[in-house]
Amino acid sequence: MLGGVGTIPWHVPAAEEFLAGKPLTEAVVAQAAQIALQGAKPMEQNQYKIPLTQTLVRRALLKLNA
Repeated sequence: MLGGVGTIPWHVPAAEEFLAGKPLTEAVVAQAAQIALQGAKPMEQNQYKIPLTQTLVRRALLKLNA
């Protein structure tokens, strides 16, 4: 679940399903971040939020593994 990226929390079941049973390696979390933001449609002035959010997803998942 992603909060703060839209007007309501954004549930990303495809990323959750992808992560199920996998070790949280750099490659796995990078792919999960890509999946989590598939279909994201930024507004005119906030395209930067997609790569920013992908980075935040990767960092959060890697902290779980620490």
